[in-house]
Amino acid sequence: MIEFDYGKLREWRRKNGLSQQAVANIIFRSPVTISKWENGETSIPTEDFIRLVDLYDANINEALYRPLSNQNESESEAGGQRKG
Repeated sequence: MIEFDYGKLREWRRKNGLSQQAVANIIFRSPVTISKWENGETSIPTEDFIRLVDLYDANINEALYRPLSNQNESESEAGGQRKG
């Protein structure tokens, strides 16, 4: 299972020098919605996530991760070899 690191949203926003209000205005959402996404209180719709990745010029892979237990299972299924 792939999970999302919601803290990356705040990190990316701050790195770009934007306030929650500014982001909300750009993507036509409320600042409360932006805050809830950044705190992981509500899930972010895919369309809005893509908008934010584009806005922040971010790497989508930085926000996606697999829990360690699933990584170990995948390695076992692949004969313990990592791709890379």
